[in-house]
Order: sequence, then C-alpha cells, then structure tokens
Amino acid sequence: MHQDLKNEAFGVEVYDYLVLYMEALVGNHPDLIDHNIVRHLHILWEHKKALHDRLLYLMKNEYMEHNEAILEISSQNIQKAVYMRNYVLKRLNSVFVSTKKLQADLIKMKEILEEIKNAEIEMLQRVLEELDKSKLKQKSILT
Repeated sequence: MHQDLKNEAFGVEVYDYLVLYMEALVGNHPDLIDHNIVRHLHILWEHKKALHDRLLYLMKNEYMEHNEAILEISSQNIQKAVYMRNYVLKRLNSVFVSTKKLQADLIKMKEILEEIKNAEIEMLQRVLEELDKSKLKQKSILT
C-alpha cells in the first residue's frame, strides 16, 4: 500500500511544520483544515515525556550510562512543551486577543520551538555517543 508522504514530517522536521501550522493559524489561511493547536502541542508534550521515559529506561537497564546532562535537556524540553500548550490554552480562554498580540505570541512560540528543536538535536547526538560508548564497552568485555 502506497501512501503519499509529501505532507508528512518525521523527526525534527516536525518543529518546522508546527511553525508553518502556527503561521497559517494566525493568518487564517483558507487551506487550514484543523484549527486545534492545543492538540498538536499536547502531542508534542506527550512525545517529549515519552522520549524522557525511554532515556530513563536505557539508563536504568544499562544500555547507556546515566547522564544528567542528557536528562536535563530532556526535562527542559518537556517543560517548554507543556508551557506552550498551557499558554495557548490560556490564550484561547481570553475574551479578546488582538491580531498584534497573536503575532507576538507566534514569534514567542517559534522561538520556543526552535529552542526545543536545537536542544533535541544536541541531546540525541549525545545519546548516540553514549550508546556507541556502551556498545564498545560490551565488545571489550566479550573479547
């Protein structure tokens, strides 16, 4: 079964698509079908939490060494994602939000998404390095 994946995003590309989505939302783009930004930000938060739990699992089961720096980056990404979700929820409950304020909010959200994206790239590079180190240790023990 063939699926058309041209409108799909994987990995860190998701952040770029979220920015495009927010721009379309603020600009009331006519092609925008789904106006539920809260759901998207909630899924982002869930993903950051699941990633953190996986890192804890890898460390607990000694697939990689315990690394506070990696866990700290992961925790900060969780906090930023939940902050964005809650911020948008608060905004949606406001009676009046000007277009100017929406633009300012968009700029703020873009910055936070960029921070999460860059931190995640750095974190995942560190995770791969730790997994490689762990793999080398296992090989040396076996030989």
